[in-house]
Formats: sequence, structure tokens, C-alpha cells
Amino acid sequence: MTASQLPIASGVSGGRTPATADHHPKLRSAQLTLFGELETERAARLKEERAFHCLDCDVDTLAIREYYVVHDELWKRANPVIEGMLCIGCLERRLGRRLQLEDFRDVAFHRGPNSKRLEMRLRRPSSGR
Repeated sequence: MTASQLPIASGVSGGRTPATADHHPKLRSAQLTLFGELETERAARLKEERAFHCLDCDVDTLAIREYYVVHDELWKRANPVIEGMLCIGCLERRLGRRLQLEDFRDVAFHRGPNSKRLEMRLRRPSSGR
């Protein structure tokens, strides 16, 4: 439904069809403004909801528990744009190697809960003794 098709009044009065903004230019302008504001709010909400989606595969990194921070130089190498999120698999694909414990910054939320894949990368390699 477009802004001009939105009824001005809800319901029918005296058996008449509700007037639409097509018949009232001032009301149409007000509805267009409201419709535009609603669309802007919706776009902002959608952008916020998708903020944690991987730039490459579109998986929700927060939902799969792959929210992490690597060192700035490493991130810039993989994602020169800087903004956005990458799941562990896509970051590794961009870098051409598997992530290691030393790649991650020491931040509290790395302590979990994390995906199994992220947990494996955050572990210190066993010495094999």
C-alpha cells in the first residue's frame, strides 16, 4: 500500500467510503512525511538487526556465538573497509589461513559462550608432551 492509498479515517461513516489522501493534497503530504519517517525507522532497525551478519555468507555471527575481536592489523588485512562482521570461516578464507590464539585481542567476552569453532581458535595449542 502506498502513502496515497492509506485511508485518512478508519472505518466508514454513513455508508461512505473513507476519503484517501489522493483527494486531499495537504493530508497526502502529511501522510507522505509520516510514511517516509516510518520507512527511515524501518531501514534503521533493519540495519541494526543485520549489524552482526557476516559480510560474506550472511550468517548472524551473534546468533552462532562468533562475536570476537582480532588485532587491528589482521582485521584491516582481511577487511580494508573496517566496518562489518565476518564469521570465523569467512575471516579465515579471506586471510588464507586458520586463526590462532595470538590473533585475538584479550577481551572479556571471548570467555564465552562461544561457538565450537571459535573456542577451538581461542585455545592454546597443546604441547604434545
